[in-house]
Amino acid sequence: MAALTCPLGPHVLGVRDVEGHVGHCCSACGGAWLPGSFLATIGQSRNFSAQRFAEMLRTLPARHTQLPCPQGCGELFCSEVKGVALDWCPACGGVWFDRGEVARLLAQYPRLAQAKKGGDGPDLSDVADIADALFSLLDIF
Repeated sequence: MAALTCPLGPHVLGVRDVEGHVGHCCSACGGAWLPGSFLATIGQSRNFSAQRFAEMLRTLPARHTQLPCPQGCGELFCSEVKGVALDWCPACGGVWFDRGEVARLLAQYPRLAQAKKGGDGPDLSDVADIADALFSLLDIF
């Protein structure tokens, strides 16, 4: 697979953790590209269906962005999802998140209930929610 390039400039995207999910990130602008198959992993920890999300993107009003798909499919479209303007590719199903948009979108999808670690340990979902809040405040991604 050829190196993916940021749709906002000539920078090569590196593979990194994006809010607990693998994505292709731009060190220059802080944006992240999540291929369609990567979006499915969000459903492992949150009340999120990649299939329903993709269907929603296809049915929402969209405008051409003139931004290229990092995977070379063509031009990205932009739609507003739960108050977040997302650039997405109708061909491959990938989504471009500007800096901070991953955290804002994930905040709209509650975490799945997780078992407590041991009997007396903290609830792991509480720890994850605190981490989500910190990422949102710091606007890391």
